[in-house]
Amino acid sequence: MIKIINLTKKFNGKDTIFQNLNFTFLDGKFNFIMGKSGFGKTTLLNMILGLDNDYTGKISIDDNNFSVVFQEYRLLNNFSAIKNINIITKKEINMIINHLEQVDINLSEAKKPIIEFSGGMKQRVSIVRAIMFDSNYVIMDEPLKGLDVNTKEKVINYIKKYQMNRNFIVVTHDSEDIKSFTNKETLGNVLYL
Repeated sequence: MIKIINLTKKFNGKDTIFQNLNFTFLDGKFNFIMGKSGFGKTTLLNMILGLDNDYTGKISIDDNNFSVVFQEYRLLNNFSAIKNINIITKKEINMIINHLEQVDINLSEAKKPIIEFSGGMKQRVSIVRAIMFDSNYVIMDEPLKGLDVNTKEKVINYIKKYQMNRNFIVVTHDSEDIKSFTNKETLGNVLYL
């Protein structure tokens, strides 16, 4: 479980992003952070991940075992999709290929260097890498950006298939994403910023 306790964040010591924020992300559920651009969604993720420690209050985390889908992909451009996933997850190549095919990246594409991929394809590789890594927490910052309607549906179904009671935190600005990802059993808490 992740608990945020009296969290206050300021930029340059004056512009307040959060003021005494309290929130709990539930275990084994899809939890969401919602809000418009510039309202601190990614900043909050960075604090949860320990990438930003310039705040007051407390972030209590049971386990620091994270996998992350960042907005900027963070893939190795000269490596193939397969290698990008294998180097992090240490999973078998055939298993990686199977997962990539589930998000519409075929074997021929999976062998190409990431630099040849479109933004939407890079996003799908990032998602597969996060899902395949053995983590207790999966954090996804706008995971559906750049995906067309059909691809988005496949990716959502893929993520749901491998949720397996893991703890998800999904950043989105679209309330429809909450309906697409969850049902009564899998919906955690939603933080509106």
